[in-house]
Amino acid sequence: MEESSSSRYVSRRALLKGLSAATVVGGTTGAVSAASDGDERELVVEGTGPVTRFEFEASSEVWGSDLESTDTIYGYAVEGQVSTQDDVYTFTGELDSFTVTMGSADDIRVTLDGEEVAVTEEETHVLEVRGTGPVTRFEFAVSGSVWASDLEDTDTVRLHSVEGQVSTLDDTYHYSGRMNNFEITEGSEDDIVLVLDGEETTAAELDG
Repeated sequence: MEESSSSRYVSRRALLKGLSAATVVGGTTGAVSAASDGDERELVVEGTGPVTRFEFEASSEVWGSDLESTDTIYGYAVEGQVSTQDDVYTFTGELDSFTVTMGSADDIRVTLDGEEVAVTEEETHVLEVRGTGPVTRFEFAVSGSVWASDLEDTDTVRLHSVEGQVSTLDDTYHYSGRMNNFEITEGSEDDIVLVLDGEETTAAELDG
């Protein structure tokens, strides 16, 4: 039976919660160590051009080398991105799950030890926070992953949450899963426009 997205994220959060900060590795650091037990397995994520984000979990610790800054290893779990370059990961256990969180599964090819792996796609959403002039700060959290590009240094994106600010410029965020909460922390909601998947909304409607 296929695992539901909500149960997968509960499992992933429980997993990540148990990991120490020392196990979190940025993509640019290269290989962490060599596998010590069992046969080393190789997972290759090949990009064909369009930006595609993904996440996967293995039953053992994952290693990677020559990864980009958009790829992050959290011990047994990985959040990554490919476009024209490929990602290569190694581990000694089993591949528990592999999900595309942004883009299309048709735009990547995933192989484990040379054998193609079937992947699933996670529904994603786009949240636009449009500023009208006055400084307005906000924060929100989602059940899945959140990412963005071309943000100002007043905006901070973490694994599941965002602290942001708009004034005359707009912020655009992509996320998977559901919106858990949305809060205006400084300023007035009257000074921003919120648009979710192309439809105007309110902070109260987003605050699940």
